[in-house]
Amino acid sequence: MIDVSVVVICYNEEKNIATCLDALLRQTYPVFRHEIIVVDGGSTDQTAAITRSYTAAHSHVRLTSEPRIGTSFARNAGVAAARHPYIAFIDADCIAAPDWLERLVNHFTHHRDQDPSVVAVGGGNLPPPDSPPFVLAVGLTLDSYVGSFRSTQGRRFATTRYVNSLANLNVMYEKVAITEVGGYDVSLGNVGEDADLNYRLSQRGWRFVWIADLPVLHRFRSTPLHWYRNMVRYGRGRARLLIRHPELWSPTYGLPPLFLVGMASLLLIPWHPIFWIPGLYFPAMLMITLRICLRAGRTNLIGHVFLVLMVQHTGYALGETWEWFYLKTGYWLRRLNGNGS
Repeated sequence: MIDVSVVVICYNEEKNIATCLDALLRQTYPVFRHEIIVVDGGSTDQTAAITRSYTAAHSHVRLTSEPRIGTSFARNAGVAAARHPYIAFIDADCIAAPDWLERLVNHFTHHRDQDPSVVAVGGGNLPPPDSPPFVLAVGLTLDSYVGSFRSTQGRRFATTRYVNSLANLNVMYEKVAITEVGGYDVSLGNVGEDADLNYRLSQRGWRFVWIADLPVLHRFRSTPLHWYRNMVRYGRGRARLLIRHPELWSPTYGLPPLFLVGMASLLLIPWHPIFWIPGLYFPAMLMITLRICLRAGRTNLIGHVFLVLMVQHTGYALGETWEWFYLKTGYWLRRLNGNGS
């Protein structure tokens, strides 16, 4: 057995933090082998007060505060507060199964024994089965290429495998590896901090293992508007990563701006029928929707999955394109003013 610090980052999670902590307190992993650290990122609701009620009742639960808002700041604060050599991350809006930590540890030690270059193991995330239809549709959509944007988050692969990155809502790292690469990049704020960390680790030869059948239940954004805002944030994060690490570029990341151009060109249909071509996107997405729902046996979610795809693609495309334009424009303005390189 190894000693693990479980880090829960949260900001205004009064609706979720108790459920998250209750699940962590039911872990089968020995209490004397792990601690639970809640990092409150300056919440203005009752998140901290609720957490204090748990710290008062359980000696292995601790609360630390990080007044600077942003997941990068919160994760670094959790790493700094961790007393143990291994760190498991889970978000406050997630619920872990009772054997979650035990299985993370077992998989980590197993894969590290077989491959010393393994630095982290983790799993996916699913919506709770009693979630609203739109949330269930988000879960189904993320388990597809067109809905995941090449991310393993939300995927339901049948087998354990090496991956390029692991989402930090269900993962365990060796602590020293995080600190050796400088921790999470605080300049990224709330977007892309885990993908950036994973990339810097991979540049040092470390590898990541995605574990099959080890998801956490994740309370996804519950409305189309909230999910749209989330996808805009993801798109902005991707643009920042591509500017920071141009070697990550692939043709896939050129699709969001092309999507926006295609949708805008539909306005030109009165001038020439060729501008109907981008409209083929909609029947194509309908066919993909049918495939997703039929594969899952959830034909009742066809309308919701189609809506999720529309929201995801639009939000992600706007976020990535805007952030790229904004950062690149700022870069060239600094060059013109002689203030940048």
